[in-house]
Amino acid sequence: MVISNRLKVVVIILAGLSLGFVALLSGVWWYVNTSHCRSLLLQELNSRIPGRVTAAHHHLSLYSGTLSLRDVTVTDQKDDDLVRIAGLSIDLSPTALFRKALVVDSVNIEQPWISLHRDRTGRLNIAEAFTMEKAPKETTAPSGARPLFDIIVRRFTLSEGYLHFSEAQGNRNLTLDDVGISANGNLNDGSGVLKVSVGRSSLAYSGYSTDLNHFDLALAMKNGHIEPLVIKAENDFAALLLYGDIYQAFSDPELDLTLDMDFALGEAEALSISIGTIPDVSSAC
Repeated sequence: MVISNRLKVVVIILAGLSLGFVALLSGVWWYVNTSHCRSLLLQELNSRIPGRVTAAHHHLSLYSGTLSLRDVTVTDQKDDDLVRIAGLSIDLSPTALFRKALVVDSVNIEQPWISLHRDRTGRLNIAEAFTMEKAPKETTAPSGARPLFDIIVRRFTLSEGYLHFSEAQGNRNLTLDDVGISANGNLNDGSGVLKVSVGRSSLAYSGYSTDLNHFDLALAMKNGHIEPLVIKAENDFAALLLYGDIYQAFSDPELDLTLDMDFALGEAEALSISIGTIPDVSSAC
């Protein structure tokens, strides 16, 4: 009977500890998604940088490894907007860490608006906004050392983006509208697929300017080789198509490209300039 009573006490204590642990986790889970927690984190971040970061809403799931932010803004010291993002969501795969891999199931950026300016000293305004009071010490990995984790991005998407870049030196201005990006790949072994599309764009430099009605870029990379690369651009009077392969893209590049240009001028015929052998890019278009 004495042993039985002791066993009951042990069971009651263990049950109480388990319930307390569950309640603690539930409390933490609830608190990290409150506006109070978000305000404290942003206040700590903003106290360390000259600029200011705000977010209207967030949701974090520690169990599934997902984070979502809504209406994110970044402003500079003058309170001018540098970045506005309607929505940002990140979905990680926590179990992949046991396989020494950081797997990002998806990253989705909705309607990013970015305004960049480079002054005459070469400094970007967004870099000034995030300059820490105390720069962290730089650490370099040993040469040839493999990263601790394989970084794998299964899906990255950016939709309805806008970018404006201006530069004091040379009076350069670049505007990209209706930008879309999709990508996936393994960052460590240099393999993946990237697709970029731009609805309209304009470039002005020292009194000269040009506009594009549409721009597309698609490439597939494996082991440092780009096979294939496809670039399309067009405006009101010309269209450009560049396609082919680039071997050893990051060490000693070897180009095998074809450039086609068409002009909408009565006296001009289609111009085709070929470098090397024309590769088969039908699968990438």
